[in-house]
Amino acid sequence: MPCWDSYNALADHLNAEEKQREFANNYWEHVHRTVKIDMEFVLSRGLRFKRLLSEGQYDLVLQELDVFEKELDDLAQGLGVELDRLPEEPSWK
Repeated sequence: MPCWDSYNALADHLNAEEKQREFANNYWEHVHRTVKIDMEFVLSRGLRFKRLLSEGQYDLVLQELDVFEKELDDLAQGLGVELDRLPEEPSWK
Protein backbone atom coordinates (compact mmCIF):
# COMPACT_ATOMS: atom_id res chain seq x y z
CA MET A 1 0.00 0.00 0.00
CA PRO A 2 2.14 2.90 -1.26
CA CYS A 3 -0.42 5.56 -0.28
CA TRP A 4 -0.22 4.49 3.39
CA ASP A 5 3.57 4.61 3.20
CA SER A 6 3.37 8.15 1.84
CA TYR A 7 0.84 9.13 4.50
CA ASN A 8 3.00 7.68 7.28
CA ALA A 9 6.11 9.38 5.88
CA LEU A 10 4.29 12.72 5.79
CA ALA A 11 2.99 12.23 9.34
CA ASP A 12 6.51 11.39 10.55
CA HIS A 13 7.88 14.47 8.81
CA LEU A 14 5.25 16.75 10.36
CA ASN A 15 5.88 15.28 13.82
CA ALA A 16 9.61 15.85 13.43
CA GLU A 17 8.99 19.47 12.39
CA GLU A 18 6.78 20.02 15.43
CA LYS A 19 9.50 18.65 17.73
CA GLN A 20 12.06 20.96 16.13
CA ARG A 21 9.72 23.93 16.60
CA GLU A 22 9.21 23.07 20.27
CA PHE A 23 12.97 22.76 20.77
CA ALA A 24 13.57 26.14 19.10
CA ASN A 25 10.87 27.81 21.22
CA ASN A 26 12.31 26.34 24.43
CA TYR A 27 15.80 27.45 23.43
CA TRP A 28 14.75 31.06 22.78
CA GLU A 29 12.70 31.20 25.98
CA HIS A 30 15.80 30.06 27.89
CA VAL A 31 17.98 32.63 26.11
CA HIS A 32 15.44 35.38 26.83
CA ARG A 33 15.35 34.53 30.55
CA THR A 34 19.14 34.37 30.75
CA VAL A 35 19.70 37.67 28.94
CA LYS A 36 17.00 39.37 31.03
CA ILE A 37 18.76 38.28 34.24
CA ASP A 38 22.11 39.44 32.87
CA MET A 39 20.75 42.84 31.84
CA GLU A 40 19.09 43.31 35.23
CA PHE A 41 22.50 42.64 36.77
CA VAL A 42 24.15 45.25 34.52
CA LEU A 43 21.42 47.76 35.41
CA SER A 44 21.86 47.14 39.15
CA ARG A 45 25.61 47.68 38.82
CA GLY A 46 25.00 50.92 36.93
CA LEU A 47 22.70 52.13 39.69
CA ARG A 48 25.38 51.23 42.26
CA PHE A 49 27.93 53.33 40.35
CA LYS A 50 25.48 56.21 40.21
CA ARG A 51 24.94 56.00 43.97
CA LEU A 52 28.66 55.82 44.74
CA LEU A 53 29.34 58.83 42.51
CA SER A 54 26.50 60.85 44.03
CA GLU A 55 27.87 60.08 47.50
CA GLY A 56 31.39 61.09 46.44
CA GLN A 57 32.89 57.67 47.19
CA TYR A 58 35.34 57.84 44.30
CA ASP A 59 37.81 55.35 45.80
CA LEU A 60 35.05 52.71 45.82
CA VAL A 61 34.07 53.59 42.26
CA LEU A 62 37.53 52.63 41.00
CA GLN A 63 37.43 49.33 42.88
CA GLU A 64 33.93 48.57 41.65
CA LEU A 65 34.89 49.47 38.10
CA ASP A 66 37.70 46.89 38.08
CA VAL A 67 35.33 44.18 39.32
CA PHE A 68 32.59 45.29 36.92
CA GLU A 69 34.93 45.15 33.91
CA LYS A 70 35.80 41.54 34.76
CA GLU A 71 32.12 40.64 35.25
CA LEU A 72 31.18 42.29 31.94
CA ASP A 73 33.94 40.38 30.17
CA ASP A 74 32.65 37.11 31.64
CA LEU A 75 29.10 38.03 30.63
CA ALA A 76 30.16 38.91 27.09
CA GLN A 77 32.07 35.66 26.72
CA GLY A 78 28.95 33.79 27.83
CA LEU A 79 27.06 35.54 25.02
CA GLY A 80 29.85 34.83 22.54
CA VAL A 81 31.04 38.44 22.23
CA GLU A 82 34.67 39.51 22.44
CA LEU A 83 34.67 42.99 23.98
CA ASP A 84 38.15 43.82 22.72
CA ARG A 85 36.95 43.28 19.14
CA LEU A 86 34.09 45.79 19.37
CA PRO A 87 34.58 49.15 17.62
CA GLU A 88 35.63 52.07 19.80
CA GLU A 89 32.81 54.28 18.50
CA PRO A 90 29.28 53.20 17.61
CA SER A 91 28.58 53.26 13.88
CA TRP A 92 25.57 55.57 14.27
CA LYS A 93 27.72 58.54 15.39
